[in-house]
Amino acid sequence: MAFTRNLARSISGGVLATFAACSVFEPPDAVDASAAGGAAGDASVDVASGGQAGSGGTSGSGGSSGGGTGGAGGGTGGVGGDAGPGGPWWPHTTPDGCESAGVPKASDRPKASDPGDSVGPIYLATSRMRFGSAKDDDALSADKDAWTEIGFDMDESCTNSPTCSVDGGLVAEHACKNSLLVPFDGKQCRDNQIGKLLPVAALSPQVGPLFGVTEPNWNCAMHRGELAVIFKVSDYNGKPNDAAVRLDVYTSTGLQTMQNWTCTSGLNGTVPSDWYKQAPWLHTAHWKVAQRSVSFAAPDAGVEVPNSKYADPAAFVRDGYLVAQLPAGTEYWLDGERAHVPGFRLQLHRAVLLGKLAKQLDGTWSLAGGSISGVVLPTEILSAFRELGYCKNMCAAYDNVVGYLNTNQDTLSSTSDKLPGTPCDSLSIGIAFEARQATATAADVEPVKDPVDCPSPKHPLAPKHGCVCPDPKVGGPCVFAEGGTDG
Repeated sequence: MAFTRNLARSISGGVLATFAACSVFEPPDAVDASAAGGAAGDASVDVASGGQAGSGGTSGSGGSSGGGTGGAGGGTGGVGGDAGPGGPWWPHTTPDGCESAGVPKASDRPKASDPGDSVGPIYLATSRMRFGSAKDDDALSADKDAWTEIGFDMDESCTNSPTCSVDGGLVAEHACKNSLLVPFDGKQCRDNQIGKLLPVAALSPQVGPLFGVTEPNWNCAMHRGELAVIFKVSDYNGKPNDAAVRLDVYTSTGLQTMQNWTCTSGLNGTVPSDWYKQAPWLHTAHWKVAQRSVSFAAPDAGVEVPNSKYADPAAFVRDGYLVAQLPAGTEYWLDGERAHVPGFRLQLHRAVLLGKLAKQLDGTWSLAGGSISGVVLPTEILSAFRELGYCKNMCAAYDNVVGYLNTNQDTLSSTSDKLPGTPCDSLSIGIAFEARQATATAADVEPVKDPVDCPSPKHPLAPKHGCVCPDPKVGGPCVFAEGGTDG
């Protein structure tokens, strides 16, 4: 896998298979690959603490469980496999008899639209997201296994999923070739390797809080209106079925006027445990829209926000579910320019968005049970960490992240075809989300700061750049040349 070797040499400057014994990460307990039924070891549990890719058993137990994906269920969780007429149509049963979360496709478009005129553009701002490290409760309590229930079966292959077994052994299909190890799927064959990585960082007492890589941090920021992703639904008839709608995706650096409570009123400036009980933003409050999201070729839209460069002009609504296929390189950015944390910038490929459009009693719209699945390139997801200031200042922990991204590639970036002999070149990702109606106009479009490679960390206690990493065999703090140490 020449690509991963080049990534290792160009970014980490070392051999990625050699992990340090002393890391700032403190990962959860390792998963027994044999208990999970893995045909090969999974290095994900060792990304923080170091170690070689493990070896796993060749069999395991586990039957099928309720299928479905982030669709019509409560909160941002999944739904059952067969909800009857008008329910999720994308989950299915595989030839092996396993329930797959499936993935919506363009071919699922309704044959005809319900009669009705366009209801006009609907703007929605994300109000909640889950990436894989938190339960679907109000407080987003920590759960290292939450990733297993988020996302779609993007490669339409069941790879050691704990809910897919035949004759006592887990089914081990491969959509591409990973010669280092075989990353295993989540429940119902969901693909979410990035979701598996984030809990390791989020649950670390040093990395998660210092770099804001926790679900409560990101969600408190959305709840307060510090940042969001904005969706614009256009040409929609407001009915359960519309064969032709448009979806635009924008970055937002928050409300024009921020609310007066904060996300740093907890112990030592942390997110308070009751952050979700604070007053949420009102749908009438205006949101900033990043100029960098707007298409250079966007026609004049009058008072409306011009078209985004990240859009699906051929999206559709079926049985109330909005489905969109987003273009390669779609920027899905929680931009922390005005937030208490730096946020996180994703660049998605082969991304599919689904959510249930619903009109509330007060006349506003929401996008419920949303799910976005896609794939990310190793270099691009590493850039997301580096833009937080998470670079060589993190010493062995940084190398461990690079190692994970090199060894856990489970899919192809350019096609959904099954090509088991072709080397994998990307990692899968799944995001569960909710969005509710918001307000934005052309006057709210503003320039934002471009992302910066390896800026100074936002948190004052985070390790600073320029220190010299200790010998991994000895451990200790990162030391500056003048004799001081880095926090």
